[in-house]
Amino acid sequence: MPSQTKSILKLKRLFVDLNLQSAVETVRRLTGKGQIRQGYEILSLALGPRRFSPVEYYTEGLWRTDLSADMRASIISEKQSKEINRQLSPIDGDSLHGLLTDKLLTALTLRGAGFPVLAPRAIFGKVLRVPGVESLASETEIASFLRREGTLPIFGKPLHASLAIGAASYMSLADNGESIILGDRRRVSLAALTSEIAGNFARGYVFEPVIRQHPDVERVTGPAVGGLRIVTLRTADDVEVLYTLHRLPAVGAMMDATTGANPYTTAHIDSETGRVIRAQAMDSMEADGLVASLVTGVRFDSVVLPFMKECHSLALDVHRLLVRPGLLGFDLALTPDGPLITEINSNPYHTSYQHAAYRGFLNPDFRPRIEAAIAAVRAESRKP
Repeated sequence: MPSQTKSILKLKRLFVDLNLQSAVETVRRLTGKGQIRQGYEILSLALGPRRFSPVEYYTEGLWRTDLSADMRASIISEKQSKEINRQLSPIDGDSLHGLLTDKLLTALTLRGAGFPVLAPRAIFGKVLRVPGVESLASETEIASFLRREGTLPIFGKPLHASLAIGAASYMSLADNGESIILGDRRRVSLAALTSEIAGNFARGYVFEPVIRQHPDVERVTGPAVGGLRIVTLRTADDVEVLYTLHRLPAVGAMMDATTGANPYTTAHIDSETGRVIRAQAMDSMEADGLVASLVTGVRFDSVVLPFMKECHSLALDVHRLLVRPGLLGFDLALTPDGPLITEINSNPYHTSYQHAAYRGFLNPDFRPRIEAAIAAVRAESRKP
């Protein structure tokens, strides 16, 4: 039996593992700025209205000497990203916020409206009941479900979490059912796993089928699912696509989020063609970006993601259905049969766009559209 020395699942947000000492040296080598000059710039940005962290100074490229004043002003911090999202999708008194933060309710609502989502196979939660879906109310029942013939492989995730917290793929049993093999090939105690799920996600944990990706996607991401992120913006008259990204899981990871030492990659996607415009590992400071997938070695200039028209139509139609939010981030999985909606987020991190595109979020193309959308949301809120 394997011994457990730390948590099995990701139980809190993990940040990009940037070696600050190495970053300081890299900036000194590329720009001539010494440690004192970098420290002064970091402090000025931290105390300024955008509240950049020291890590963001390096990861968002604020150290670069080729930035014009306008380019520098277009780069936003994570705190500024959240504030922009709040202006576009105010949460005070908005029942939709509660819907979108509950993965089960979101999926049931979308499935009822005819949109493609996965049907849950089982749900853990002491008071959760969904017709036609198996209910699990204890560690013992979770373990019995996972041991049952035909259950594995399966994917599990909490109903009220993001950033891959608590999420994992469970592939097969080992040690006569006393251990379970995860999607990243770790062998862990089944008893410890079920205790961790029950102890940390009492509000609800859902088990779904493992997604199989389209071959054109899997050749880039490997077996772990890489999500297509489509961010949509509500205008005064309709809804439009703001940008499209593709997140590639790190080497050995189960999903496309920060889960360990290896960085995941974010690619900026041409919304019309599905081609990769630019890609960058989330811990990288390189201006040139990546040429090939860190997982499979496939060159990005050979990649064409399928179903782009269907994906964008899907995101736009769902946003039109939900009506109120000014901005939404859709996560879709690309399967052989078409796209599946896996999550909708009213607070997507736009710094991911900045990494992938190597461009500030408030660039001349986006800024007027965002400001117009904020004005439309405010005008709507003033109506009786």
